[in-house]
Amino acid sequence: MLGLGRWPTHRRARTLVIASCVPLASPEWVHWPYGEGHDTGVSGRGVSAAGDGAVRLTGDARAYLMNRHGYERLDLRGRTVRVTLDVSRVPCSSAATFYFTEMTRDQYCDVQSWPGWCTEIDVFEANTHAIQATVHTQRGEGGDRTCNQWGCGVNWGRYGHTRPAAQGGLSTAALYGPGATIDTRRPFMVTASFGNEGQMSVTLSQDGRSLPFFNRTSASNPSTGDCGGACGIRDPPGAMPTGLDAASEPVTKGANERGLVLVLSQWGDDDMRRWLDYECPDDQRARVWHAVATYADCR
Repeated sequence: MLGLGRWPTHRRARTLVIASCVPLASPEWVHWPYGEGHDTGVSGRGVSAAGDGAVRLTGDARAYLMNRHGYERLDLRGRTVRVTLDVSRVPCSSAATFYFTEMTRDQYCDVQSWPGWCTEIDVFEANTHAIQATVHTQRGEGGDRTCNQWGCGVNWGRYGHTRPAAQGGLSTAALYGPGATIDTRRPFMVTASFGNEGQMSVTLSQDGRSLPFFNRTSASNPSTGDCGGACGIRDPPGAMPTGLDAASEPVTKGANERGLVLVLSQWGDDDMRRWLDYECPDDQRARVWHAVATYADCR
């Protein structure tokens, strides 16, 4: 079932709205009307039902999981979350996202929020040409090997043609993108599994093929490269993964113990060229207002 809630202004989106696809845990999913006219399930600017329990985000939008009392808090340890994602209409310089944040206060927060920030676990931030999964467990910026605001991440598509992935040295553009193994012209499944300490691994699947994407070994915030990770383009092509910062795991474990909130969002800005989709052709870029993402089969 679906619920509604208010959304404070934030850099990632202007909109406020809803809850989710289908249950990820045991609590009953209920309508939670918040304000007049908000008792019909999915509503609000940019968020709509797409049939069979799916949620569609159009333009700059954000949705989140709630129950009748407020945010639904999940302990993901030992659990697996799956969602079928369609980003065929999400251009470069925009991203459809699926993430968990601690929401330590009674209002929205993530690792970029100020004052007051929250642990953030990004299962994916994706468009037709690039996808990234990231763990953020502390404040700070720059390539310093910590899971700071830049985060410990894995990206396919930022250097889609010049940087090989782990799978046999193939370019990441051959693994993810239009016509790739994970062909973003069609829906594909994202599976995120969480260990008993809260550590995350992510797999991408389509047409019977599955590709390991993110895990504690492949993720990092490297300090290598010709500018030490601190230049305008993060993680230069020569930067090698260093693995998750060991200090991040106790933080994600504690955040799970307190409960994490599921957030779906779609947003965009010119800075995405730097950290998400640097090698995307200019003719494939567009403002977020043109973007449409669909999330289905959440379980």
